Amino acid sequence: MMELKDTVEWMNSDDFKERMKAEYAQLCIRIVKLQRAIIGTLPPGMSMAEFEWMRQQLGAMTEYREYLAMRMKAKDIDVAGVEEDVFH
Repeated sequence: MMELKDTVEWMNSDDFKERMKAEYAQLCIRIVKLQRAIIGTLPPGMSMAEFEWMRQQLGAMTEYREYLAMRMKAKDIDVAGVEEDVFH
């Protein structure tokens, strides 16, 4: 799986489409990491409230990813291609 540091070239591009790819890739990476953090049992030392905030954050991030994907598709940016790059 791609790491955040692997998106630097896209992020530093003058082309807004490349920057959108970076944003989408970074969001996918962060979603996976957050999912891994909250799957299973409550981590030691974490309150139920904190755990619930993380779940709500994951929902918001997932919704944001959906809207970002819609914007990218409207600009003819290959969302599936970015996902392939992230999850290869």
